[in-house]
Amino acid sequence: FKAGCKRLIVADDYYPALTQPNVTLETEAITEVVPEGVRTADGRVHELDTLILGTGFQILPVADPLRGRDGEPLAQRWAQRREAHLGTAVSGFPNYFMLAGPHTATGHTSLLLYLEAHIEYVLQALEHKDRAGASALDVRPEAQARFVAGVRERLASTVWTVGGCRSWYLDPDGSSSVLWPGTTWEFQRATAVFDPGDYEVTVEADAGEPVAAVA
Repeated sequence: FKAGCKRLIVADDYYPALTQPNVTLETEAITEVVPEGVRTADGRVHELDTLILGTGFQILPVADPLRGRDGEPLAQRWAQRREAHLGTAVSGFPNYFMLAGPHTATGHTSLLLYLEAHIEYVLQALEHKDRAGASALDVRPEAQARFVAGVRERLASTVWTVGGCRSWYLDPDGSSSVLWPGTTWEFQRATAVFDPGDYEVTVEADAGEPVAAVA
């Protein structure tokens, strides 16, 4: 596969370790952990003194405990594809704003630059909410769909989706809901100004103290 469709490892000093006489590289899948060690898909048992699990990580686990205005779990909504407007707000989940959400991972620079842009955007949203005396801000489905469609169209021709590999960057359908396809400057420009027109604003005089969550 093409370089870049998986995260690049900028080191090669682990290669000599794989050539040592006391090292065996085993590529068969592990099917079972047994008292002696592990059993692989070919039926062999590999005796072990120590088993270290390095099996990857879960993308955006923040979805697990969250439910929207209709009770739908965010994890269920995101089961096949993760979507959010500007990687920050999810339609149907009012007053929920996230940092480093879908389509904000970067393969070329620091995520901190994206986090700073997110924070400024969320602060503008909360300031607008206070000025409007609103109890809730909920991004419009059409605004979210427009943003996601534009990002997915750009990603369709990138090395991440056409490079020939499978990686944590990709969804089950082969597209990506993780990566941002442009430059950092483009993302900062996209989130520089909060547009109230992208949101449904709910004003309830007796709604009590509004709650806005940032995760």
